[in-house]
Amino acid sequence: MLGDPEAWRDAAHNDSNIPLDVVLSDPASEFSHLYRVVDAYAVRAIRVTMPAAPGLTKAIRLAAALRLPVRVLPGQPSAEALLELYDALEFYLHEPMVEAPVEFFTLYWQP
Repeated sequence: MLGDPEAWRDAAHNDSNIPLDVVLSDPASEFSHLYRVVDAYAVRAIRVTMPAAPGLTKAIRLAAALRLPVRVLPGQPSAEALLELYDALEFYLHEPMVEAPVEFFTLYWQP
């Protein structure tokens, strides 16, 4: 559904209060599709869910810029994904523009 711009135009003009969970199965190639949900996010709750995979940091940065909440599914991350998780955590903790939660970090991080 994320690849269908028409569906997101309809969601932006629908008065339903049903929240949506947008799943990025490949954050590296799908992160730019998040621009499509901005208008719908103005009228309904939307969360972005993605696995700990290459491209995670880029997707989290874009979601944060769009003020979209994020849920990270860590699973069994590769060494490359672990580095991205660390970079994403640093961004989440130290970037003042981040307003929406990144659920994996808010649930498990104990400073």
